[in-house]
Amino acid sequence: MKYFIKLFIIIQIASQISLIYAFKNKFRQDRINADDNNESNALSLSSGITIKPSNYENNSLLKLLSSESNYASFELLADTGAFKIENSSVTILEISEGIFDILVNTKLENIYIKEDIINRQNDLKLWKLYLQDVCNENEEIVGWTDNSTSKCDGIFMLGGFNNFAKGEVKKIYENIPEHSQVRVVAQYHFIDQWMGEVGFMKINSHLTDNTKQEYVWVQKYDTTKINAQNPINVCGAPYPEYQLTFQIDIVVPHNKENIILSFGSTLETEDPAEASFGLSNIQIYLQ
Repeated sequence: MKYFIKLFIIIQIASQISLIYAFKNKFRQDRINADDNNESNALSLSSGITIKPSNYENNSLLKLLSSESNYASFELLADTGAFKIENSSVTILEISEGIFDILVNTKLENIYIKEDIINRQNDLKLWKLYLQDVCNENEEIVGWTDNSTSKCDGIFMLGGFNNFAKGEVKKIYENIPEHSQVRVVAQYHFIDQWMGEVGFMKINSHLTDNTKQEYVWVQKYDTTKINAQNPINVCGAPYPEYQLTFQIDIVVPHNKENIILSFGSTLETEDPAEASFGLSNIQIYLQ
């Protein structure tokens, strides 16, 4: 939890750092004056900074002002122990003690959880990203029963045109940390002329032995029954792709030390120049 809280605080402090630099030169020439309009233990700097230390009854406050109507403040509330960051328009962040309620009124991007976080109120454990596979063409693809790769109009993938057709490809991820569930997110790509065949994904689970797999995702694809104006041939043979990418997002109970993951198709043809499938952006989460 501490890393998550630190991340929020760092983001918001960084957004206000320009205010501190604006006051820097002026602050050097300022003197500290008692502010008759505030409580006796509050200090105001003529540069626009107010500091009010806590006496265990009142809130602790650090307030940065560029004008009466434009400010940013960092405040520790004496009655609840909550920590607040706000500006003249909105409360940016509020972290409460006890159940770790977090209220955020801003846009946050690219938050990565590096360790388990538990909501104390309902004991809900969040997913932890364990690994990513087939996400970067600059990284070596290893461990699959067939490590062939290709690109389809800029999409880097395992398999694809001239690589995967009938059958399946498998990989075993070993020495998985202790967990009770697995979430698999991946992109499955249907390329060229499919005529009602099925793409699928299989995985072992705690309901099976160490090697047996179960079907957990299937998707039928039939280009002969799709009516579309001006279809686009994205890559491969001279057949259009009506829906190149299907998103897989499944959760299964799992407590094994190994994750056995398979993707495949029921294509009749063994010629991947006629119809093929590919895989990309495979992510495995643990809980």
